[in-house]
Amino acid sequence: MAALAATGAVPPDVEVIEWDLAAPPPRARIDLVVAPYMGDWLGRLAAVAAVRPRLVQGQMLGYDGVAGVLPPGVRYANAATVHESSTAELALGLILASQRGLDDFVRQSEVGQPIERRYPSLADRHVLLLGAGESAVRSQRA
Repeated sequence: MAALAATGAVPPDVEVIEWDLAAPPPRARIDLVVAPYMGDWLGRLAAVAAVRPRLVQGQMLGYDGVAGVLPPGVRYANAATVHESSTAELALGLILASQRGLDDFVRQSEVGQPIERRYPSLADRHVLLLGAGESAVRSQRA
């Protein structure tokens, strides 16, 4: 349970149960379910109907399709503000990799051929990253 290890100690009156939502539930009632990260997490959410939690905490930023899977009355919290910075950083890294032709270098290195082409640089240019997530929206509201 990597997530629990990262969380640290929990209060003594809290019982943590590992359940991947693929097997039958380990208890008849579970107050809080943390949805699996990645994979078929959305397909597994229907399993929470058996334990009627007060909250399902997602680990993804979005919530597309969740309302069609969760039973009525079960609240869902997405992971807004968790991934925005790393996603913006990844977008910028991929822009740089594309601009500088790193994908071409990788493909050519696999066949042992040098690249005899120049790629444009971002030096002395401006980069504007739009849509950097909820934190950007919140700062505009303030």
